[in-house]
Amino acid sequence: MYHLYQSSIRGEDKLSLKDLRCWVGYYRAHYSRWLPADRKARILEIGCGYGRFLHFLRSEGYVDVHGIDVSPEQIRYAWQFGFLHTEEASAVDFLKDKADRYDVIVMLDVLEHFEKEEAIRLLDAICASLTKTGRLILQLPNALAPLNIYRYGDFSHETAFTPASITQLLRMTHFHHIQTRPLTPHIHGPKSLLINLMWRVVWQNLIRFYMWSANGNLMGDIYTGNFVAVAEKGAKEN
Repeated sequence: MYHLYQSSIRGEDKLSLKDLRCWVGYYRAHYSRWLPADRKARILEIGCGYGRFLHFLRSEGYVDVHGIDVSPEQIRYAWQFGFLHTEEASAVDFLKDKADRYDVIVMLDVLEHFEKEEAIRLLDAICASLTKTGRLILQLPNALAPLNIYRYGDFSHETAFTPASITQLLRMTHFHHIQTRPLTPHIHGPKSLLINLMWRVVWQNLIRFYMWSANGNLMGDIYTGNFVAVAEKGAKEN
């Protein structure tokens, strides 16, 4: 399924540097707050694809960054874009000898590709590979979002998550200080500002009303198509 993953999505369209640069503002708006101040922090991206988030990290000055992906096609693109610290690898196998290695591990749009037992094994391996105060950053499709294109737009997806279910899973795999946040439409011009306002003022409140009227409660308060979950390996909260 992943051998020609990128071409199965884009067809014959070729990737360019524009495909990397157009994501920098989005990642800066949503992820900068979770990244360490130390630009020498050891960061691993699992499921790095052709390098969108790696490009963002490089533009922010991070120098000790590594990426892995199971798709050889994606890794070939990453090499073409100059991301030589990337390799084709299965995450669990790659992490076997990496105990206490990374300050941050990032998985954006990745965990939904795993079946439940696989996800538990992977998160166990990630927890062991983080330093004592290491952090995991996830981007996930939101099962609470109606008509979610992120959930159903990719044939290889196995599941979706809610803030409650990912919190449960992260606690099971020994993570603590878990936070979840919505991924609201990114503002980068007049059109995107209008879309953001429409989401905040109209659509979000309509979804809340539907949840309340259909279920008698809101079932959480994050209804964006994707959301962020951040967790730490550190000691349990009191």
